[in-house]
Amino acid sequence: MQKTFLCFVHVERAGGTTMHKMLQNSMPTYLSLKSWVGLSDRRNILSKEKVRFLLKILPHTPGIGGHTVAAFLGYEDVVRDRSIFYFTFLREPISRYMSHFNYQRLVMGINWSPDAFFADPRFSNYQTKKIAGQPDLEKAKKILNQNFGFVGLTEYFDESLVILKRSLEEKIQLDIHYERLNDLREMIGLVDLTTLSSEAQERVYYNNSVDIQLYEYVRAELYPRFKDHYGEGLNADIEQFLRSNASYRYPKAKMLAIKSYTAAIRLLVEPVMHRLA
Repeated sequence: MQKTFLCFVHVERAGGTTMHKMLQNSMPTYLSLKSWVGLSDRRNILSKEKVRFLLKILPHTPGIGGHTVAAFLGYEDVVRDRSIFYFTFLREPISRYMSHFNYQRLVMGINWSPDAFFADPRFSNYQTKKIAGQPDLEKAKKILNQNFGFVGLTEYFDESLVILKRSLEEKIQLDIHYERLNDLREMIGLVDLTTLSSEAQERVYYNNSVDIQLYEYVRAELYPRFKDHYGEGLNADIEQFLRSNASYRYPKAKMLAIKSYTAAIRLLVEPVMHRLA
């Protein structure tokens, strides 16, 4: 059994779907966990008891990730046989917020108007709440500094993957090749920030005021530390990765087997797990 347990905190509309597939391709028994109930329901948070149950049933699971994962709960209390490597990707808050709105409308089929979505407090300062459990900037910064092994930026996705691989190289041999998934850019009907009224635009910025501060802190201070720690050769390694990933496609038979494994877990294990406190 590997000595490190990966824990991916998946922020909505920040490249997480692509990340999950990449992790499954690299570690076929990595689990991308499903969100079961509404965002405001505490049952949607992956409690320590749920993690304890999961690892009792599937002790060799190399890592987990998903919208339900909450690093602020302290999973290290129940994952005692391995060290936890928490990581996440953050995205520029305004573009992430608008992408979240568009995704719920165009993909999930939720009939949101801009005013209704912007008035819903569940979506405000979303990234900070994902990290800290509440819109508390200082708490989020503390958790990222003390608990997270890596924080990437969606805007520098490939660079972040190369740095992540190096961060894990003494723990896990990670294959970071991927196919980009869940991209909304070509969809018809996208609502752009610039098409909104000035009042609506002000509301968008107000709703993300804490996230903007957190993102700027990570972009200007925390992320550069990971780059500096990488040392020389980063640009060359990025260029090499871009070349090798340009025509990459996931092995079909392997991904089909992974899909079957994931479906079995979601049918047989996750329903029981999500009934726990």
